[in-house]
Amino acid sequence: MSGLVGSNRSKTTLKERDYMKEYSVAPNKDVTGWIVKIEDIAPTDEYDERDTALEKAKEMAEQNKPSRILVLDQNHEVEEEIKY
Repeated sequence: MSGLVGSNRSKTTLKERDYMKEYSVAPNKDVTGWIVKIEDIAPTDEYDERDTALEKAKEMAEQNKPSRILVLDQNHEVEEEIKY
């Protein structure tokens, strides 16, 4: 086993994931807003637009290095991963 987490798109190793803060940006249930979560626990905020939610997640991730952001689509599949 290679020690990789997730799909082939994600190249984060288990060791990296152990100490990285993880943020996610995902659409809400009705896809009418975008939610930013920390460590997949509780949402921090909900935004009307994806870009606004992503900017907020980037600010938080930048301030809490090492960290990563997972941007999810409406099926909650990873579209993009950003590392800091």
